[in-house]
Amino acid sequence: MTLELSQSSLAWLFLISFIMGFVAGFLYDFMKLRRRYMNLGNIIEIVIISIEDLLFFLCWGVAFCILLYALTFGVVRIEAIILQLLGFLVYRKTLSKLFEKISEPFIRPIKNSLEKLKIKRNKKLKKTPKTKGSQKE
Repeated sequence: MTLELSQSSLAWLFLISFIMGFVAGFLYDFMKLRRRYMNLGNIIEIVIISIEDLLFFLCWGVAFCILLYALTFGVVRIEAIILQLLGFLVYRKTLSKLFEKISEPFIRPIKNSLEKLKIKRNKKLKKTPKTKGSQKE
């Protein structure tokens, strides 16, 4: 059983799929920049990154399912998947580098200040002596 869709419904599906892929590329680029410039290098950061990735793909999948349900009555169209991937790729090949260049002057000072705080915290931890049994009772 095939479900016939009007040409305008298909056009909307394809346009929205492409835009969703483009937006997903932007969001993923934003997450990538945050990771690159604000990576603290500890296990908590790794857990946060993993949760971010899971939430990103979960939200993208849910949005895609809602799109398919709303415009095609739940029928998966391979063209919509391809157009989402194409939108993602077009963003990565066009605006990704521009976004990186524009955001770097804003992100770099934040990373430097976080690294300075991390170094200061490490120095304070090294200065405090660990005297386990030297205290007199």
